[in-house]
Amino acid sequence: MTAAPPSLYRRILWRLSLISAIAVVLAYGLLVLHYISTRDTLRDRSLRGQAEDVAEGLSLGPEDLIRLDLPSELLESYRHSTGRYGFIVTNAQGHQLFALPDPPLAHAPFAPAEVDDLAFFRVSGVAESDGYYGAVMRANVRNTPIWVTVVQDQGHADVLVDTIIEEFFTQGFWLILPFLAIMLLVTLTTLRQTLSPLQQLSARATAIGPTATDIRLSERDVPTEVLPLVRAVNGALDRLEQGFITQREFTADVAHQLRTPLAVLEANIDTMADRQAAESLKQDVRSMSRLVSQLLSVARLDHLLVTPDETADLQRIVLEVAAFLAPLALREGKALEVSGAEAAVPVRGSVEALTHAVRNLAENAIQHAPRGGLIDISLSPDGVICVSDTGPGVPQDQREAIFRRFWRADRKRRSGAGLGLAIVARTMSAHGGTVEVGDRPGGGAVFTLRFPPPLVGRWSRGPLPVAARGGRPS
Repeated sequence: MTAAPPSLYRRILWRLSLISAIAVVLAYGLLVLHYISTRDTLRDRSLRGQAEDVAEGLSLGPEDLIRLDLPSELLESYRHSTGRYGFIVTNAQGHQLFALPDPPLAHAPFAPAEVDDLAFFRVSGVAESDGYYGAVMRANVRNTPIWVTVVQDQGHADVLVDTIIEEFFTQGFWLILPFLAIMLLVTLTTLRQTLSPLQQLSARATAIGPTATDIRLSERDVPTEVLPLVRAVNGALDRLEQGFITQREFTADVAHQLRTPLAVLEANIDTMADRQAAESLKQDVRSMSRLVSQLLSVARLDHLLVTPDETADLQRIVLEVAAFLAPLALREGKALEVSGAEAAVPVRGSVEALTHAVRNLAENAIQHAPRGGLIDISLSPDGVICVSDTGPGVPQDQREAIFRRFWRADRKRRSGAGLGLAIVARTMSAHGGTVEVGDRPGGGAVFTLRFPPPLVGRWSRGPLPVAARGGRPS
């Protein structure tokens, strides 16, 4: 049984909820640890501050008598403490000078005069909450040593809590910023990982086109919410592919069925008594035959696949095309020559498809070159074929459009269906190469076919003895 695909919504919900819960637990845990680690320190700081407040009120009065002047708010606080905190001031002889409340709440378990600076103590009570924490601090009033003892009951937590809250807002607030940064980072990472299958689907979808209709979107690791969409797209691609196949088969069948009637028609035209009319009709039949051949080429190119072990020799192709088209060039009063084809230039590709591509370029050059003009087919060792003519050239604004199917600059012309250059472009694309058009020095057009690096060292055959090679056919 196939496991249920993951849900995009649940994945995001669970991950963010888990991260939020962990963040809250860590935050509270840090606060608890901070409280535990600073509780005793804060209590000692509170007792020290209480003793310092009392010591600041001590002064030496007339007749060297010790006076205690505390702010009224502080005095009222001690008077109304209800036994929760208090203080005692003693001299070097241990005599009590001042105390609030009186009698004192608790005494230190040691003589205050034994303290040189500051000492803390604890006095236990009958119950846990009955005990006291205290501190003894020595103060000098005009070189007269005085000891201040302060106490707080163990149940007195107001001062401690207030201090902890104050420290949290002044110090613990900065703990929030790292947590926010971490949560943001985790959220972004989670969303990126969660949406990664969608990005992979998008990348795969960009490869789908008329020449690659067999590609389908993968259903692996696709979220539940997106799975119906993926299946619907794949279903639409199945129908589109079937439509393409039907169209290609129809085009190929029609073109194939037309070849025989056209051949019979041309044979019958040869029997006509009116030779001028017969020659005119034969021109039309040849144009139709060429169109049928191009339609067959288009149908084949739509599913052309060049295998890795399939090789073609550009030298042989160039020379064979030149030999085949030499009679046509002579009839048109034009010259056709081949240059640079001195050695084999093997490339990975289909011999038949590449032969049709080069032939289409050469026929196009013969068609556009003026009478007495020159068509040159050159081949370089690095796998570049250039077909140039001395015709009018190709305007700059038409150099992309000429490679589209059925595009013609002059729609009124009867010859040509606008398929030849489209076949060349599709053939080069299937072979991993490119075709481009430029200007020929001195006037005319140059069509350049660029192939991937030739298979150097695999073949060593020399040039072929073809009649059209090396100059103008005679």
